[in-house]
Amino acid sequence: MLERRTISGDADTIFQQVTSDIATNGSQDYHVVLQTDKGNIEMDIVSSPGGNAEGGYEQTNLLAELPANSTFRFAIYPEDVINRIGKLFGMQDVKIGYPEFDDKVIVQTNDQGKLKSLFADQAIRHVFESLSGYSFHIDKHKEQEGDHLHLVIQRVISTPTDLQQIFHAFMHVLGSFSKQNIPEQVHLHNISIPTNGTSSPVENREHGFDQVT
Repeated sequence: MLERRTISGDADTIFQQVTSDIATNGSQDYHVVLQTDKGNIEMDIVSSPGGNAEGGYEQTNLLAELPANSTFRFAIYPEDVINRIGKLFGMQDVKIGYPEFDDKVIVQTNDQGKLKSLFADQAIRHVFESLSGYSFHIDKHKEQEGDHLHLVIQRVISTPTDLQQIFHAFMHVLGSFSKQNIPEQVHLHNISIPTNGTSSPVENREHGFDQVT
């Protein structure tokens, strides 16, 4: 099993330590559990240069367990070239009512109203409008039981400001599953997320979308 160090505290304390870790050791192979008041979040930042016939890869992952009684499903992808092709071949896409957000991302969900409430904060929408090469969804973890909230970005995000913005947005969404009401609005500073990279759409059934309503 992968060994992870644990960091706990409020968001500022957590990211002071994350920033220190990355500054000291780099972000090529960083694995940590962030213990927050919203739940534990596993963060993995990995980079492999590859060699010979093997291709290299980069990923930034955030993963958190969800309550067992949750039936809500969603998946969000950037509106990039590969995902536009996926739409042409039947990838289902719903609009949740925020024109700029709807134009820049592809959304699958079984509850449009809940997802619209979840992304009511413009700052949260901006994070995912600005990202590229990612998948943000609920899935079944291969090694654990139950549903998990999972953000996969197909590159290393090591700039502290960018990583912190992404973490806060992820934690905001995670917080909605631990109480009846949507979490309080959070205010994020402007971000400069790189826009290179592409994402690979997954089939509806992987995230529990037998039929989108």
